[in-house]
Amino acid sequence: MFEKEVVLYWPNGKLKRKCNFEGGFRHGLDQMWDEEGQLVDEGRYEKGQPVGEHRRWDKRGRLIEEKSWDTKKT
Repeated sequence: MFEKEVVLYWPNGKLKRKCNFEGGFRHGLDQMWDEEGQLVDEGRYEKGQPVGEHRRWDKRGRLIEEKSWDTKKT
């Protein structure tokens, strides 16, 4: 099975993205930052599918989007 934590950095050395893969799919917390180090996107995935709360912020740190993903089958 393919399992890996991916960590990417901006040219200035600040964190750009951090996510995990399991079985070839995004799995777990996925976070992205801008070049100044401000968190701009955060959400969870299970086997490549978004789950739970996903949020996006602007460069000033204001919440600009929030989505809730429900994977329960009816």
